[in-house]
Amino acid sequence: MDSIIWSEDFQIGISTVDEQHKKLVGIFNRFIESRDTMDTQQIEILFNALVRYSNIHFTDEEELMSKINYPYIEEHKKEHDYFVNELQKIYNEIDNNNIYVTFEIAIFLAKWLKNHILISDKKITNYI
Repeated sequence: MDSIIWSEDFQIGISTVDEQHKKLVGIFNRFIESRDTMDTQQIEILFNALVRYSNIHFTDEEELMSKINYPYIEEHKKEHDYFVNELQKIYNEIDNNNIYVTFEIAIFLAKWLKNHILISDKKITNYI
């Protein structure tokens, strides 16, 4: 699993959202680059940073959607809720010392981040 290389394709044109996406991708990349050398405690610390920052980002993004009366806000929130629920499942695996969890995290995060930013978040820009 490779790191995500930030490119203009990921930019949705809303500077605060773009900066937050960059930070989320950065957390993901730190995980990818060091997952083979981290112990369970280090994975947990990085994972908790991802959870905290995701919550900040989702709150900000949902406030933006509310301000602009984005018609698909409920669908978008459901995607955020799905992400949070999946993170909770993964966290439970970390807590159980599941040795495959780092691979699961990598696959899930890469796929979700790319799809969510490139498809769902770009719809917000199109609406604006």
